[in-house]
Amino acid sequence: MVKWLFFRQIIFRTIAVLLLVFIFSGSITCPKLDEQLDFTAAFYVAAHMAKNGKASDIYPEKNETSFSAAPFNVYAHKLLPGLGIGASPFFQYPPLVAFLLEPLSLMSPQTAMVTWQIISLLSLFICARLFSQLNKGNTLIYFWNSLVYLPIIHTLFIGQIGLTLLCLPLAIGYYYLIKGSHTKSGLVWSLLILKPQFIIVPAFFAIVLASLKKSRCLGSLVCGVLLLNIANFICLGANTFFKWLYSLRLNAEILSDPTCRHKLSLVSSCHEIFTGLFPANSQPMTSSIIYLLSAAIVLHAFYSCRARLKNLEVTITEFAPILLVISLLLLPLSVPYLRYYDLSIFVLAGMAFFGHPYFKFNQALKQYLLVFYILIDLYLLGLMFAPSLAPSFIQVIIFLGAYFRMITILPKLKTKMSLQNN
Repeated sequence: MVKWLFFRQIIFRTIAVLLLVFIFSGSITCPKLDEQLDFTAAFYVAAHMAKNGKASDIYPEKNETSFSAAPFNVYAHKLLPGLGIGASPFFQYPPLVAFLLEPLSLMSPQTAMVTWQIISLLSLFICARLFSQLNKGNTLIYFWNSLVYLPIIHTLFIGQIGLTLLCLPLAIGYYYLIKGSHTKSGLVWSLLILKPQFIIVPAFFAIVLASLKKSRCLGSLVCGVLLLNIANFICLGANTFFKWLYSLRLNAEILSDPTCRHKLSLVSSCHEIFTGLFPANSQPMTSSIIYLLSAAIVLHAFYSCRARLKNLEVTITEFAPILLVISLLLLPLSVPYLRYYDLSIFVLAGMAFFGHPYFKFNQALKQYLLVFYILIDLYLLGLMFAPSLAPSFIQVIIFLGAYFRMITILPKLKTKMSLQNN
């Protein structure tokens, strides 16, 4: 058994190193490719505009009906000569994100891309370190195992913000929660509003706690979100803040257009996947029905977790891993906009479970998570090498299956979880 575990770690680390070599060699040797990826075409351009006093042009005007004629797109093509003629990049994140990334705009696009990838890797390592301290596990095992989860690799390759601005705050907040600092946890978790749809994860966690008369986390989360929105408002003024809100609406309208469906092969939102299956004229009704079903799932998850927490003779610390998994699964099942790389945040579920000292969390639930990770990896591989065998609808089955499996396990948990020393 020990030899097999050692051999498995060798395999995982070899695969991880090869994937990292592929990512960094591409970033260093293919500058034109860098200019077409998310970090450079969106985040770098926005940061560059903010540095040069053009922050008010980051978002389109309220009368714009597309992003192609927006000042951001014009600026991006001037700044990045390698950007394709037909490309229409845009920036849909809060103004504060552009200001946070402003130091990277002092570098060349290629250097900034590599620097951001290194920062993202360091963020993943810190996440691994935090969870290994909670579970008394091995940081390097957590770190290297995470790198064979393909949404992580996808995030690193295109330079998305998931590891630094989503995974890291969620991991730090979770760490504070387990240590009993609910106020600090809520404040750190409020940073997830920098990608608004992700706020559902800490919000669900905090609301479950509040229902059990532990409201400090929810209170600090709300205060943190309000402070960040005020900061966004103050950074550029009311006009730019409302232009950002309009850009979110414009993006939603464009993505709802059936002619854009060919661009959405990496969609991971059940809402978008379902609406894409129906004719354009029925989409408003379809969307409303899906929102109602999503709300029903969220309520079902809330009452299931709350009821089990009240019945079990355990603390929130002992129940936190499964609550984290369920709150993460609500992302693809309820939010209207999610991409494959956004699933990188699920790596924290594995870190929370693997090595957790409670026996039940080290058996069946761990196996279900492994199956989930394997299926998510296989989906991307299928999309790359056999697209006809990997329709987006498969993800809906994976997410729903994982959610209902987690929910059905809740009643089977013992009323007192026994400790298991690894």
